[in-house]
Amino acid sequence: MTVANLMVDGSKLPTSHSIPWAGIALIDTGGAIQHNVVENIQSSTEMGDASVVGIAVKSTASPQSVLIEDNTLQNHAGFVDVNLIAQSPGSLSAAVLDNMISGDPTASTAQFGLTAGGLSSLSVSGNTISGNGLAGVTIHGHATGENLSGNVVEGNQIGTNNLAGDPDFTSFGGDYLAGSTTGVLVASLSPLTVTIEGNTISSDAVAVWLGSVNGAGIIVSGLATNAFPNSGVPEMAVTS
Repeated sequence: MTVANLMVDGSKLPTSHSIPWAGIALIDTGGAIQHNVVENIQSSTEMGDASVVGIAVKSTASPQSVLIEDNTLQNHAGFVDVNLIAQSPGSLSAAVLDNMISGDPTASTAQFGLTAGGLSSLSVSGNTISGNGLAGVTIHGHATGENLSGNVVEGNQIGTNNLAGDPDFTSFGGDYLAGSTTGVLVASLSPLTVTIEGNTISSDAVAVWLGSVNGAGIIVSGLATNAFPNSGVPEMAVTS
């Protein structure tokens, strides 16, 4: 399936609704999401942050592959701008290329830029990600027993995110990031490998944050190839 050349504008939607809203969603369907604009979707007064996703892709069983390319996501509050979830671990692979991803920094709710959980492979390249309430890019292994590889965050411009301060990642080493800005956050309950190279991660208190539980190994390569202008800590690793 290809979803392309749409303008999804939530400015006239009511803020009172009892079901989640996504600008564009693919559920158990592979394909491409290209050249779209998703903007101005605000969170529900009943459901809060979790009620809004800009682009949502979820796989629950059979393997799916998706390309998310050249989209603009902007000026909306809620849970996350781009949310990629393999509900059955390893059942989704994704390439997220050349998108403009920004939240609404004045909103009372906070959102992630891009989150990816349980994917068999992920490539995040050439994107501009800034102005989100929570981390710019989040990669996580959300279940024990996973061994996730093939994650690449490469050549992105990641500006100031986490404007609202992190939630309390107690299971990933406490509230080390509470109130701080973060560019890339990698957290896992199981072994996970990721390449983070050639990015410019600027004006964040912690540029790259790594959190593992019970000694789960997170193997990162390419950190020395990134630029961290005006970032306080290039890398922080926490194990609980």
